Amino acid sequence: MDDTDAVLTYQLGVFTRFMFAGIYVQPEAMFSSSKTEMKFENIFDENNTSNNVVGEMKLNKLDVPVMIGKRFMKILRINAGPVFSYILSQNIGQSGTKEAWNEINAEYKNATVGLQYGIGVDIAMINIDLRVEKGFQAISENLTIGETSFAADQRLEQIMLSVGMKF
Repeated sequence: MDDTDAVLTYQLGVFTRFMFAGIYVQPEAMFSSSKTEMKFENIFDENNTSNNVVGEMKLNKLDVPVMIGKRFMKILRINAGPVFSYILSQNIGQSGTKEAWNEINAEYKNATVGLQYGIGVDIAMINIDLRVEKGFQAISENLTIGETSFAADQRLEQIMLSVGMKF
């Protein structure tokens, strides 16, 4: 794989927050959709012709982060914690071409574990969070385009900006 491009997607979910001695624990459950465009160069087809292939990977997953954090000045927060991701559906295929001469296949794991960390702001009933997610495990270790197989270390890595409301 030569290059990947991130794409703007969405997430929906719920959270609760428990305070203990100035530290909070915030378990969450979120449905998230992610999409990545992948660019491959010099892929050979059945006629041994070199081609460039653009693939598109879409994942729908249930993310369960458990954030542990500290509040400052009653509005600012820093937090970090594990995130457990369960893949609900996947779709990978060729994009940006008129004729799909190759199939793109990957065997995705059902679940992975990662780390989320970030900062947040609480203003009245509104929560704004900026987080980074890093996957500890590869979600797929093998990627096949037509007759060509790659060892792939695809990890869930993303930057998330979320806006929420407290009830």
